Amino acid sequence: MLLILDSYCEESIWTTKQSIYFNTKPLFIIFLFLALFLTLSNVLYSQSSQPNPDSIPFAPAVNYSTGDGPISIFYADLDKDGDLDLVVANERDNNVSVLKNNGDGTFQPKVDYATGNCPISLFCADLDGDSDLDIATANYSSHTVSILKNNGDGTF
Repeated sequence: MLLILDSYCEESIWTTKQSIYFNTKPLFIIFLFLALFLTLSNVLYSQSSQPNPDSIPFAPAVNYSTGDGPISIFYADLDKDGDLDLVVANERDNNVSVLKNNGDGTFQPKVDYATGNCPISLFCADLDGDSDLDIATANYSSHTVSILKNNGDGTF
């Protein structure tokens, strides 16, 4: 009977050791991930809190007039001068505003073109195959799409 008890105790100790080993392994992995996370967040925080000597501050904002309720904007070279012009969908005015780029980062006053009711999204692409970018708008209230064909000079 002593032999059976001894055998039982060894088996019991082995089972206990095995369960302790397997139960601590996930805790060790969690501890490693926590340590890694804290280290990375500390590094990122310390880098972001220091000013970058090479950074260039933004210039003050320049506001350009558009229609009522500008909701979407797209940039494209509409007049083929190599500068990106702006097209703005004006939801409440039922039109788009085109602002041509002067080539120095400033824009000419807007020119408005009528669309369907509530243009909420727009896109520029050569829709008629003449190599000029046309404007397409998705009009929410009228459930339509408006196509504005480019005359080749950025007018529609």
